[in-house]
Amino acid sequence: MSTSPTQTNIQSSPKSFKNQPEDFEFIEPDISDVITEDDTPVDSLITEKQQRLLTTTLYSSFSTDLPFLATANVGLFYGNKIPPLVPDVLLSLRVKVPEDWSQKQNRSYFVFSFGKPPEVAIEIVSNKIGNELGSKLPKN
Repeated sequence: MSTSPTQTNIQSSPKSFKNQPEDFEFIEPDISDVITEDDTPVDSLITEKQQRLLTTTLYSSFSTDLPFLATANVGLFYGNKIPPLVPDVLLSLRVKVPEDWSQKQNRSYFVFSFGKPPEVAIEIVSNKIGNELGSKLPKN
């Protein structure tokens, strides 16, 4: 996968929310009770290798000047008091990764912190025990 480098202007603060009224005030939710990691193991060695293949490939060969984050099995928190999604792989472009990963608010992908949802979330279909064709698959 190759793209030509482009000049990009990245917002210094992802919480700027450009299209909000001037009197809009963003209040960061309290995440002190949020479980950001539960150390649940991966499905299998095959699944782990697939996830690693996707993230490692992006970091080693994705030709872009854009900052990005590619993760495997990291919580994607998209709303206050809503359980996270945990995609096998996610890719988010034009985001700055916090330097201090020891802080709780930096251990997962909080949409309010990054200022946007990721561009891509991938779920690798495994055996029926993972319920990929059931509760993980939204039905319209």
